[in-house]
Amino acid sequence: MLSTLTTFDDTTTIPTDRSFPQEIFDNIIDYTYDHKITLSICSTVCKSWLPRCRSHLFSEINLDPKLVEFLYSSPHALQTVAPYIKDAALGGAWSLAQKSEYDQVISLLLSLDGVRSLTIETWSWDFISPVSKCLILDADGVIFQNITRLRLQYFRFPSFSVLATAISGFAGLEDLSFDNVTWDDLSDNPSDPVAVDAIYSSPRHLKRLHIRSSLVKPLIAWLFGGVDSMDQQGVTPRAHSLILPELLPSDIYLIGRLLRSLGSCLRHLEIGFIVHNYENPDMQSRQFPRYYSTSAKEFYEDLSTEIDFIHNQDLRTLRIHHLTLYQFPSHNATTHHDRLVSPVFWLVPLLSNVSSSLAELSLSMWLSQEAHLDLIDWPALSSVLAQPLLNGLRLVQFHVFGLEEGRDDLIGWLHTRLEEWQAFRDIVQVIFL
Repeated sequence: MLSTLTTFDDTTTIPTDRSFPQEIFDNIIDYTYDHKITLSICSTVCKSWLPRCRSHLFSEINLDPKLVEFLYSSPHALQTVAPYIKDAALGGAWSLAQKSEYDQVISLLLSLDGVRSLTIETWSWDFISPVSKCLILDADGVIFQNITRLRLQYFRFPSFSVLATAISGFAGLEDLSFDNVTWDDLSDNPSDPVAVDAIYSSPRHLKRLHIRSSLVKPLIAWLFGGVDSMDQQGVTPRAHSLILPELLPSDIYLIGRLLRSLGSCLRHLEIGFIVHNYENPDMQSRQFPRYYSTSAKEFYEDLSTEIDFIHNQDLRTLRIHHLTLYQFPSHNATTHHDRLVSPVFWLVPLLSNVSSSLAELSLSMWLSQEAHLDLIDWPALSSVLAQPLLNGLRLVQFHVFGLEEGRDDLIGWLHTRLEEWQAFRDIVQVIFL
């Protein structure tokens, strides 16, 4: 076999599409999708390889000032690069002094018909020039119609009305993410979420919503048309994926209504509550009167009655966030009372309300020693996991923060506490983060 191999030198001709179907070369190029240097070299081999190489080289770009200027200064570059851009990002390299340059970005985005995803990170509405502000606020859903996914990260708006009006310009949104999104003027928050959709228009085709480190109540009330609309099946966007990892006790009522409204459409849910230790509720009420005005008992009752999952019969994946077991000052929880007032006492009641055949369950927890695990009522958790309704679980993941990777003793800690649950060794997986 070795004697039949061809020896390549400077005069060797690489077979082109005349020798093999182009699909073979395309499939080979696809394997190098994340290696820019290799793709750049392959793009110079022959003309037929160029489109596939460009589709990987330019599918994801960051629209920094230099790139925007280059695309505008070179008609050839704009014609040959722009059609391949699918995922565009803004942020990081821009400043308040570049207001006028943002007009070019808006104009460029409007000409990129192939863009489906837009990420804007570390931005402020102040960066935008008056010309671009008018264009965005007067869009009424007719610009950026091709964009189906919008991710806002560390973005500051002057008011909620500006936020709502700007996002309404993305009429085709199916995937919307808020990560550390804030607005200065809180006076125009939709304080009465009953008819908020009559005030601000919102995307009506959402399939996935992610809200983190942002005010949940006004965003949910706006996007899903208020509490009254949530009681009418078919009115709200029929989202199938909902990611709300940082809820407050005061959010329970609205989230419960939302879950009931989504009904069987909901397939994937990530949820978590920021609930600090209730051992000193008076101090917390003084420090955070807006968020911690209820006692642990009241929160327990609200959680049990409002978030019941009865209508979410097709829910298949559930991830629980913010199981913060490490507390300062640290203490051992050895009694049922201690578990009740622990910051994760809501875990078992929440899982007890699941009424669908889950396929995957994930628990994200932060701990630094075995004693921290005792803040969870493990016998009660074992009983919940052993319920016939959850016999279809194929995977249970523990996402662990605070311990170095490879701690095999953690598996033993968990097994000791879940020994009554017979499926532990078959489907449990630990991931260190």
